[in-house]
Amino acid sequence: MLSTRSALLATDWPYHRPLFNLTVKLTFKETLTLDQIMSLIETKWIHATFDTGQLKYPELRQYLTKWMGFFFWKSEQDFRLERHISEIHLKTQKDLGQLIDALVLKPFEEGLSPWRGILVQIENSSKNQTVALLSWHHCMWDGFSTINLFSELTSSDIQKRDYSNKMKDFERYRNQYYGTFCQKCLFLLRAPYEIILANVESYDPIQSNSWHLPQRELQRVWKTASGKKAIDIKLIKKVKAKFGVSFTSVLTAGITSATRNLMMKNPPRGVPEFINAGFPLPLPRHTKKLRNFWALTTLKLPVGEKDPVKRLFKIERRLQRLKRSTKPVMSILLLPLLGGLFPWMLKFIFSNRYTSMTISIMPGPSEEIKDSTGEITADGMEFYISLAQGNTGLGISALSYNGRISICATVDGGIEDRHDLLQDLTDDVEKEMQELLALNVEES
Repeated sequence: MLSTRSALLATDWPYHRPLFNLTVKLTFKETLTLDQIMSLIETKWIHATFDTGQLKYPELRQYLTKWMGFFFWKSEQDFRLERHISEIHLKTQKDLGQLIDALVLKPFEEGLSPWRGILVQIENSSKNQTVALLSWHHCMWDGFSTINLFSELTSSDIQKRDYSNKMKDFERYRNQYYGTFCQKCLFLLRAPYEIILANVESYDPIQSNSWHLPQRELQRVWKTASGKKAIDIKLIKKVKAKFGVSFTSVLTAGITSATRNLMMKNPPRGVPEFINAGFPLPLPRHTKKLRNFWALTTLKLPVGEKDPVKRLFKIERRLQRLKRSTKPVMSILLLPLLGGLFPWMLKFIFSNRYTSMTISIMPGPSEEIKDSTGEITADGMEFYISLAQGNTGLGISALSYNGRISICATVDGGIEDRHDLLQDLTDDVEKEMQELLALNVEES
């Protein structure tokens, strides 16, 4: 049976009209063959076992079924890896972008586990590179499980949990409000008030926010884009040190500025004072199995603020306030309970009608992924998210890899379908950080 967190994400049904597809793009330094990739996955994923002999990833050979309205795993009758992995030859990078656009909404084949891998050979490329795409339905696993999967491919000891200090901070805040008896009492007193307040504050009114469209005005045709180059983490750390804020605040400020710039290029819609963003949070002690283990919260982004420094400090204050609130802890406690409800109830409850956008910040491997022979090296990694159920029209993801962070965007055609503007959206994140670094001012 699906875990209750995963059941929340299966209500769209991955075999019909999936709205929770996730995609990772890996760029390799070498030209790889389909046989090389299949041999690697067969050994490292399909037949990988724990010390007890138990399969690590049995879900890769199982598909979803329904019984009495609930979701269960069932083994594929005739599992063959070639039914999940294929090779395709494309002429240009533009063709690759269109393929990714298709994957974020493409249904999976009935009777097969909802994941697919595609080896892409780009014919008109000056570089001797191969691109690999891994697309899966979110009900199978989350972003951090993906990092665990990729770590299986390498022989080196990848520091795949670069967020360990962040997780320790999160645990400390969680224990602050859910530890001793007195702290539990304080938590119980604060939680109802803060949850009611969050439900009010997290809603972007459609009437006064032209970027939060009614569901009927969304096209359900999603366009994707990625930055022309990844952002050096050293740049973010320099801005962090200069202003004395958190790493996440700097990155979120860059995303907020890029979103503001997109809005300014569409004058009829205007720029609201703020918009709310859904913010998934990875949880500590993530299992090595394929699972969904996260919490959800929201963050108010000051897109109407013109001054970049004031914008940065507003985000810093809101993130610090979020850490001290009961919202993340309540999300941890409530999501598994909600996932145990009937699917027809989940489809109504777990549909985002509150926020205008989603932001996913994912810490990845801190060094290059290489196979045991050293013949296969991943040069870059990108992560594309879905817009899910509801009427959220914009999603931005950030994934760190080997000292750099890639920015990707997924946008509904009803919000914006001009690819050049989507390209600017991902590139403007770094521009904001460069501008902050060049400024010689303090918070006013």
